[in-house]
Amino acid sequence: GLVFGLLDDASRKVRDTAVRQLSRKRFAPSREQQQQLLENRYADVRKSAVQMTRTMAKVMAEPFLMDLLLDDRNDVRYLAVSEIGRRRIGDWVDILEATTTDDDRQMRALAVKLLFNSRTPQSQAVIKDIRNSDDAELKKILSEIMTKKDNRGRRILTP
Repeated sequence: GLVFGLLDDASRKVRDTAVRQLSRKRFAPSREQQQQLLENRYADVRKSAVQMTRTMAKVMAEPFLMDLLLDDRNDVRYLAVSEIGRRRIGDWVDILEATTTDDDRQMRALAVKLLFNSRTPQSQAVIKDIRNSDDAELKKILSEIMTKKDNRGRRILTP
């Protein structure tokens, strides 16, 4: 409808207002609307599209998020990977494992963090593979995730 059409407006404020309106209605976009969101020229709209999947059933959100994984913007892909890992959508462990080889360090770190924190046998097997790998950078990322500091700068090993 009218509100959906405002997602193409040149004004960021207008687009933000449209997104808020759609979010209030627990908007579940049709496949055609999903395609329009994926093709939207504004990254803020595509990022909002990831957030819209939070109210969608996993089976509905999965193909949409898979498409968003292919976005040309890292910030959009970051949110899509985060949502897939957080909600354990589709072949989420395989997706996170593949993301550990992404060109972007933040993406790799996100994937390792989601795998580490999920504590499932399949994800822990990937973490074990990282520990045993020759990939020094992934091992460093894992070490940073495993070793947190308190507010006094003292190291705390996460459980």
